Amino acid sequence: MSHAADSELVVVDASVAAMWVLSEAHSSSALSLAADWVRAEVQAIAPGFMLTEVTNAVYKRVRRGELSVSQAREALDVVLSFGVRLEESPDLHRRALDLAYRFNRPTPYDAHYLALAELHTCEVWTGDERLYNAVGPYFSWLRWVGTYQPTGNRPRER
Repeated sequence: MSHAADSELVVVDASVAAMWVLSEAHSSSALSLAADWVRAEVQAIAPGFMLTEVTNAVYKRVRRGELSVSQAREALDVVLSFGVRLEESPDLHRRALDLAYRFNRPTPYDAHYLALAELHTCEVWTGDERLYNAVGPYFSWLRWVGTYQPTGNRPRER
């Protein structure tokens, strides 16, 4: 599939969104990426369950004693403030199922992000290096936050 990036949309997965509020190896890159999107007036989009995945990641930190419930609520409020547009459609779920099967993924969650990017002909950014390594060679528009270099412009690899 030819994949010319839509200049106004980008898919963000839960692993990147969680990096906005949780200390991870590539959190500074994830925050720089989001700042560049704001400067370039790029709208981040995600499947509707993205916030559920972020809530799960934050809650795991509460269970491990790394965050209080109050801090977890504040972290969720920060993620919500980024204004990621959540999308659902039957076509999204159908395509995610096909992609998960095609690439023998253990769950279809990650495939939803790929399917959404296909539907909108835009990039998808992930913080999941295993996903990137597994399917990145098949999708020229799949980006891993670990390779992101802040430019102050629209975040794109060329």
